Amino acid sequence: MKYRESSSQVSRVAAIIALALAVLLPACADGSSEDASSDAELVAAKRGSLRISVREGGDLESGKPVTVRSEVEGRNAIIELVEEGTFIEKDQVVCKLDSAGLEDKVQEQELTVDKAKSDVAQAGEDYAIQEKTNLESMKSAETTKVLAKRAFQAYRDGSLPLERKRLESELTLSREEPKRAQTEYEASKRLFVKQIIPKTQVEADELGEKKATEKVTISEKNLVHFNAFTCKDELKKLNSDWEVSEIAYERVKQQCSSNLMQAQDILDTKKKNLRLEVEQFTKLKGQLKNCVIRSPRAGLVVYARERQRHGQSEPIALGKEIRERERIVQIPDLTNMVVQLDIHESSVKKVKRGQRTWITVDALPGKVFPG
Repeated sequence: MKYRESSSQVSRVAAIIALALAVLLPACADGSSEDASSDAELVAAKRGSLRISVREGGDLESGKPVTVRSEVEGRNAIIELVEEGTFIEKDQVVCKLDSAGLEDKVQEQELTVDKAKSDVAQAGEDYAIQEKTNLESMKSAETTKVLAKRAFQAYRDGSLPLERKRLESELTLSREEPKRAQTEYEASKRLFVKQIIPKTQVEADELGEKKATEKVTISEKNLVHFNAFTCKDELKKLNSDWEVSEIAYERVKQQCSSNLMQAQDILDTKKKNLRLEVEQFTKLKGQLKNCVIRSPRAGLVVYARERQRHGQSEPIALGKEIRERERIVQIPDLTNMVVQLDIHESSVKKVKRGQRTWITVDALPGKVFPG
């Protein structure tokens, strides 16, 4: 039991008490027995100190205790607990919390992490494949563009002038044919008159003259048609193919860039997800490790008691569910002890800071400690 006392000088009160005793003692005696009153012992009143004490009960606690708390999220039941009053060494197991649920979560999270690693590996392969696909597509588009450009230039600078030259030469030669054919036809007619050659030969030479004349007309029209339509159409077609190939090249380039960015985004997302899953896995393993609570230092085990408005909470015991950050035990510093007590409201005005106190401890009967 602990006590708190306060003292004051009350000389006036002592005088009043002495006067009261002088008046009351004769009155309390029987009036018919004068011998009894004459035998009563009288004490002289004098000035002195009157001690007014306030007695309250409380708890003896360490001034600098080490508190052991639950670091596990949620509520977990105590399945092992060191007996209160046991002296333990540093890192010795003090308490174990139910970890069955956490063990299941750790196993599930490990599978999740493995799947996340597989997703990252697959995303990495997809990215590498996309890089090679882009290289192939760009190479093909670039080749098509180069060939289209070369085809246009080859026709403009090579095939077109050669074809025009061929048609011009053909026209030039065809214009010589009618003269030769007419000469042969005239000669055939003379020979036919002289009955040297048959009429069929004359008719054949006449037909040759007509063909030579028609050939000139055809050659002229071929050259005109080539210059007016064929070469221009072919140039336009080849130039269009060149332009389309350039547009296709840019489209393929943009598509490849977009596909590669998508593959990169997917890879980054998978990596980020893996980091989050690994962090969660690490956290759960840490939570599982925290289910085994060890003492941070050597000392005496004292069960923690939570003070509440309407009294103390349920005491620490096996089977009790512990919340995160809830105190479980304390390892007091026995070299630094304090007394925690509550003063009843009727005695509050009797107590002031700095007054002397005298403390007794049930475990140490007969000893009084000043405070």
